[in-house]
Amino acid sequence: MSLPLREDELRAPVLKLFPPERYHCKSEVPFGLKRIDMVFKQRGDEQEIVAVELKLTKWKKAVWQAASNRQIAAYSYVALPSKSADAIDRRLMTSLGLGLIVADSAGGARIVLRAKRSRFVNRRIAAEISGSFVDGQDV
Repeated sequence: MSLPLREDELRAPVLKLFPPERYHCKSEVPFGLKRIDMVFKQRGDEQEIVAVELKLTKWKKAVWQAASNRQIAAYSYVALPSKSADAIDRRLMTSLGLGLIVADSAGGARIVLRAKRSRFVNRRIAAEISGSFVDGQDV
């Protein structure tokens, strides 16, 4: 089993976990000096945001980014191919409240570690990002 060649190849499997009838989705959302790979917002009046960082192999960088995303996201995840997911330190992920999504070579994905709700959300910035979602502009 080989790794995907690009992070973008993880998008479609992750999208399946957040169905469009329940979530809006945006890609490459600016946040500070970086971009969040995928941001989901529940449809309706909810301002609850789920952030997902996609990585092929560099799980430590993904953990750092996902931990930072907890400032604006109620739930923050790292998504990795199944071949890379074995290397990740799940105790560290749990202690940081981060979730783990594993994508397989058949194009499926599953949540293997549920994220905990962040207590550190900056409501002003989260509302700004949430307000940037417009119907019909999902990725």
